[in-house]
Amino acid sequence: MKTLIIEDDLSIIDLVALTFSVAWPDIQTVRTQLGKEGIELAETEAPDFIILDLGLPDMSGVEVLQEIRSFSKVPIIVLTVKKDEMDVVVALSKGADEFISKPFRQMELISRVKNVLRRSHPSEGEVYAMGNLTYYPALNKIESNGRELKLSPTENIIFLHLANQRPNYVTYRSLASVIWGDEYPGCHKAIRVLVNQLREKLALVLNQPDLIVTKYGLGYYLGNG
Repeated sequence: MKTLIIEDDLSIIDLVALTFSVAWPDIQTVRTQLGKEGIELAETEAPDFIILDLGLPDMSGVEVLQEIRSFSKVPIIVLTVKKDEMDVVVALSKGADEFISKPFRQMELISRVKNVLRRSHPSEGEVYAMGNLTYYPALNKIESNGRELKLSPTENIIFLHLANQRPNYVTYRSLASVIWGDEYPGCHKAIRVLVNQLREKLALVLNQPDLIVTKYGLGYYLGNG
């Protein structure tokens, strides 16, 4: 197991590294205080997951996130003191898999990281046939009429939850629970951003713009594929 920590505060780096050594005694920790170097290390070190601070001295954490996402799907957990809901929305919309605010509880951090890693490596499971769509949760993909859409780990969690509850709708609260384990301030807005991004992919790649239907004020459900 290898992690990359991109964080400007050395005391936080040491605390995170110590926390992970409890869960994974043999973990290798690569660390940097700079965003640019973090991007390079993400490519050369091939970490199993990344801890990324949004407030870096040389460039914004969101820029680092975007750069890493241009070449890697490695799980990225954003760790920051910023608590404004827009920070959560922006980080998730740019490809973050998890968002944890400082100060954090050490066991909570371990739990969140393990949850992200499980989402990134789904176990073999059922194949879902829905009209002209075939959904493979274990492979993070949907196929339709010879076209294939690859889903991010978070998108896969959302679509699997919708598929399991079809034709019933799923609430914002239940989506927050399966994605992050609990609700937090601003999570409903973050969910709307994530669902809208998934809709855009479904429309662009599979020509399925109306597959995810909004039940206004309550949540979402899957229509007919």
